[in-house]
Amino acid sequence: MNEYLVSWTEYPQDSIEPRATEERFNRIRDGLVGFKGGTALSDSAVLQSAHPAREVTFATSEGAVVRVRFYFVKNRYLSGDG
Repeated sequence: MNEYLVSWTEYPQDSIEPRATEERFNRIRDGLVGFKGGTALSDSAVLQSAHPAREVTFATSEGAVVRVRFYFVKNRYLSGDG
């Protein structure tokens, strides 16, 4: 079964893209994988339409494999998985 989710948070500042540091992406990854009791399978930096993004694939404790992309676009933080 495939399931796709998209979420975002909009901040009042002009741009939060400078917050898209390696350390922040690592904390987001570790929080999500840890919350799901999973194991990271792959992790790569990507550019999505010239915006900083990270793609992470991990296995949950229930055995599901999840691929997630995190983006910082202007004043928004977005994530999507499937």
